[in-house]
Amino acid sequence: MVGNFMPSEMQGRRNIRTGIKIHNCRARESRFYFSHRQIILTALMLLIFMGSGIGYVWSNYEGTQIGFDLSRLQQEELTIKEVNRKLKVELATLKNTENLIKAAKALGLKEASPDQIVFIP
Repeated sequence: MVGNFMPSEMQGRRNIRTGIKIHNCRARESRFYFSHRQIILTALMLLIFMGSGIGYVWSNYEGTQIGFDLSRLQQEELTIKEVNRKLKVELATLKNTENLIKAAKALGLKEASPDQIVFIP
């Protein structure tokens, strides 16, 4: 050792001022490694996280689809109710006795005589 200068290979192993060997130099040089258990747990956590994310997206998609189906069915219900209302009006019109008499006269029919009427018990 010349003065305070030490070769570069020794600087990492000894203190520059005192020249005393540093015992924790391996702790600085050690690398962090994952154990097999840590890798498996990390992979499992990632799978659970991804699965829950996919489940959340899927449930929102299904909810949106159900909303669209509900809207379509409500529109179809309104259409059917409108058709039903029109058919009821038409049925009431056709059952009206005045309209029946007009239609019968237009076809050339006349009123039945009392001997043509048969009552069924």
